[in-house]
Amino acid sequence: MKLLLNYFYLNNIVFVFLYILFINSHVYSNEIDKIYSFRNVYLENESNNSLEAKKNGIKNSINENFESLIKNLTIKNNDYNFIIDNFNSDDYLKNVVINNEIVTEKKYIANINIFFERKKIIDLFRANRIIFSDTLSPQFLLISNYNLDGTEILWENNKINSQWLKYKNINNQLSFDIPNSDNANKILLSSYDIKNLNIVNLNKILKYYKMENLIIFNITKEYNSEDGKIYFDLNIIYYKSSDNSLSTIYKNKINQNNLNKNNLFYDLVLISYNEIYTWWKNKTITYYGEINYEVCSYLINDIKKIQEIKNKLISISQIDSILLNSINLNKIDLKIYYYGNFNELNNIL
Repeated sequence: MKLLLNYFYLNNIVFVFLYILFINSHVYSNEIDKIYSFRNVYLENESNNSLEAKKNGIKNSINENFESLIKNLTIKNNDYNFIIDNFNSDDYLKNVVINNEIVTEKKYIANINIFFERKKIIDLFRANRIIFSDTLSPQFLLISNYNLDGTEILWENNKINSQWLKYKNINNQLSFDIPNSDNANKILLSSYDIKNLNIVNLNKILKYYKMENLIIFNITKEYNSEDGKIYFDLNIIYYKSSDNSLSTIYKNKINQNNLNKNNLFYDLVLISYNEIYTWWKNKTITYYGEINYEVCSYLINDIKKIQEIKNKLISISQIDSILLNSINLNKIDLKIYYYGNFNELNNIL
């Protein structure tokens, strides 16, 4: 009887595992596919007639967004140029959905959604040994602190946060949140903590927002007596609470003359966003070469953890396949096939 119960128990485990690993995979996969889609693209085109205006307008929009997608994914400019010069966007198009169409005699206006085929584009990268990144970032908490006139600004009257919000949904690959206006923020974290990288309080603010990854944006206006010029000392730091690690994303002194004085925060945030995005892409590069594998073991009673790991693995193009290696009453062994070396993969995870 005991043997029979163990048999049914093991079968149930196998069923739950297979459901989590395979049947439910589409949920996270849809998140990845968002990188390869462009929604609410405004199209307005005029030509000799409305039919020609529609045809050319949609074609131009597809080409423009394909170029934007390849630019976002590739690391090297010469790889981007190679793809744009030698491959047709139509060959990687999944479909186009037309919304709110307006047609006049010679003009065509519409909002359209453009979807590209992720697998085909990844196959293109693989065939040509092009390094790229389409790995989804974790959710970052982005905190900004600045001092332009001798006063540290972190929570009250922080004008930079409104600029960061403009970039919140501009790219599905890079995800971040801005702290809300709760007074609890002031108790948990100060400008002193930011400038001195007080890990204790960095952990407190992350715990309050139920997050593990923090990006700190800190800028100070400085006068250089040697050349008589004003600089903005920009420092962007990444902090990960799981291992209390700190690393520099970007650090530079920016000459005030290279910024628009009337739109200072816009320029600084634009520079910072591009540097953070470049950092994330370089941190998660997918290399194609020889396929390797590792066997990883997970406890049966930690199904939630297995789900989280599976979701993360699905999002990484460096992963070739995930197979069930073995299963028993205590643990599951997965055989994970991947490109590159394990250290690169482990850095992403």
